[in-house]
Amino acid sequence: MTSHLVDGRPMPDRIAGHRALEFCNTMALWGRPDEHEYLTDHRAAVIWARHHDVITPAESKQLVRASPARQRDTLRRLRALRSALYYAAIADGPLDEVHDFVARAVARSQYVPDGPALRLHVPFGPAVLVDRVALDIHHLLETYGTSAVGLCASEACGWVFLDPAHRRRWCVMAVCGNRAKARRHAQRTRTRLSTTQSPGR
Repeated sequence: MTSHLVDGRPMPDRIAGHRALEFCNTMALWGRPDEHEYLTDHRAAVIWARHHDVITPAESKQLVRASPARQRDTLRRLRALRSALYYAAIADGPLDEVHDFVARAVARSQYVPDGPALRLHVPFGPAVLVDRVALDIHHLLETYGTSAVGLCASEACGWVFLDPAHRRRWCVMAVCGNRAKARRHAQRTRTRLSTTQSPGR
């Protein structure tokens, strides 16, 4: 897993191949004692959403002025939606909670032109962050399903990515892949040294 700074906040690098999965990767080391949270507060969530074009810069300025209660509620619901998608994608968990988020987002959406086609768009409002991410997740599930979601093979990661062909193993080969290679090399070296230094040799 790798990150970079946006407006002074660490944000996960884009590696997933779909915005809904980039959203999942705002948490790393899922389920471990050393879980790493990128959405540390409402402002971080707004920065991530603007950085990924979920909202416009003008919308982000309005969102950071929301009441403290609204900010806490938005952050809580974003994290709940993220967990629901993550465990549905990697552990075949139920999709009921994801469906509830999507249903509410669709109810607050309207059709807008998108080239010759139409797409659902959530207009700006108090639930815009959660609703637009929910529609991204709906697109992911409708287009690819959960079987196309891959999980990084590194136990010290937990990031996910789009992998419909089931050929990808690492979130970033140069990071998690190389670390795994280095660990295997170190283990082989220790084993070889232990063998050559054993008594009687």
